[in-house]
Amino acid sequence: MAPKLGPVARYPQTTLDQKQLTAILLAQLNESILIGLPYLIAVYMVRDWLGPEASEERIGRMTGLLAASFCGAQFVSSMFWGYFSDRFGRKWLVVMSNITSIVTVFAFGMAPSYWWAFAARCLGGFFNCTFLNVKAMLGESTDSTNQDSAMSYLGVSVGFGCVLAPVIGGSLARPCQEYGTGFMFCGPGGFLYQRPYFLPCFAVAVLSVIASLSSIFLLHETLPRLVAVRQPGGALLSKYHALNSSDVSSLELAVLEDPKLCMSLQSPPVLTPAPLEPSRAMDATDPAAFSMPLPSQSLEHAATELEDSTMKLQPPSAAAEGPRETVALEDAGGWCSRPGVAQDPELALTPLSSRQSQADAIPWYASKQVLLTLGGYGLAAFSYNIMDELVPLYASAPSSLGGLGLASNQLALPLMASGPVMIAWSVWGFPPVLRALKGILPTIRLSILLAAPLMLLIPLSSIAASNTRASLGILTLSFCCIRPIAASIYTCCMVLINSSGPRSELGAINGLGQAVAAFVKALGPFVGGIMWGTSLDLPFPGHQFLVFAVTGCIMLLVELVYVAVQLD
Repeated sequence: MAPKLGPVARYPQTTLDQKQLTAILLAQLNESILIGLPYLIAVYMVRDWLGPEASEERIGRMTGLLAASFCGAQFVSSMFWGYFSDRFGRKWLVVMSNITSIVTVFAFGMAPSYWWAFAARCLGGFFNCTFLNVKAMLGESTDSTNQDSAMSYLGVSVGFGCVLAPVIGGSLARPCQEYGTGFMFCGPGGFLYQRPYFLPCFAVAVLSVIASLSSIFLLHETLPRLVAVRQPGGALLSKYHALNSSDVSSLELAVLEDPKLCMSLQSPPVLTPAPLEPSRAMDATDPAAFSMPLPSQSLEHAATELEDSTMKLQPPSAAAEGPRETVALEDAGGWCSRPGVAQDPELALTPLSSRQSQADAIPWYASKQVLLTLGGYGLAAFSYNIMDELVPLYASAPSSLGGLGLASNQLALPLMASGPVMIAWSVWGFPPVLRALKGILPTIRLSILLAAPLMLLIPLSSIAASNTRASLGILTLSFCCIRPIAASIYTCCMVLINSSGPRSELGAINGLGQAVAAFVKALGPFVGGIMWGTSLDLPFPGHQFLVFAVTGCIMLLVELVYVAVQLD
């Protein structure tokens, strides 16, 4: 049974743990920059390696392959890391991802050849599983009052990383050529002259060190089975979470054997450490109240509360004596129904394992809603990654080929300007829009309809290609419109994925989501490079508008997917 997105206005928003959130956002920022770094500098690296005689078509194809290598390797490993995460924990996989990135980004910056750089990117992608783990951690440690806020911050981190990566690359790549031989280590035979792309990689490696330290010292484990061991009543909680979530008969026997387990099923949240406010006290007539995460303080009194209750758990055999009260365990939701709810005697005679709803009986990987939300997320990522690959190809191409003829440091300016706009929108603009539109689904549907035509603003800058200042102004305006909408779409996608399936399988669900995203992020740059190279051979002008229009049409397919998504 998928957890429901309850009305967020009913309860005050639960406070987020700032240390935990900081570690998560730094880890995700690091991964986003690692993915986005080659989107700008790769085209210049490939031009240097292939030489001036290389055709634009070959440059586009080789650039797309290099940019796709990281996410291609992620696609191969994501399902394994998701399975591993659900069984052994999230934290140390995030630590592993950050530490591995230090080594591989250094290797990428030192690459003497194309295939050295390609191998470094593949290795970094294979051992990076940050995104699937931090999404699972947020899903496990937030409730219906603060999940949207937490995911919006994560969306900011993802989007800001996509913006910051080309800014770092554009401003620090080829410093000897851009800033002259007076720049440090740029003399004859100087290190940065020999390795012109090392400096941006060094900057990213420093961020990877910071992310590694924060994940080691600030990040807390959220996997329910491991968290349970450290809480009051930990043995009971660990026993519950160790059970196979699909083995309902075992769950029933466990509750019958030890009724105290029923009051201890929900692990205390990591990002919501404060006790429940009086206004959020459980209402006996409101089942939704029992889907709220229990604070750790309540677990200390769980046994007393159960013993004081007038209704006791009875084995199924006692139901034949007449009407009685019972407690039904709902594993997928992670909570027990309140003692004292009268049950039908005939229903009480039925074993719990045969009383599963149809939704419970369907595994998460066969759920229509899970597959739709993952598919929509994949298509959205595919469209934006094609765009991210097309932008540097379009901006660096000469005006005679429909481009802008910009240097890497010039292209960094509009990307840098759009960063603060995107952050301001995610923090102050997105929440009121979400409230005004009354939900995640209306918000993402409207955002997608806006995103598709906005992509055509990018090639519009080619009409002023002869005036660098004017073309940069149009490009800056384009990104300031596109990036906030992209942040909204990604935030909604992440909330919908975490809300479409059972919390007990968040690692596997987000592992598949990571595999889908990695596949399209690997395919996107490659397709973008092919699209640009092929469009150059068209027998009519305006090919730059055509490739961005095709990208916008792919985004419209995402709209069709989310029209079909329905939340309970």
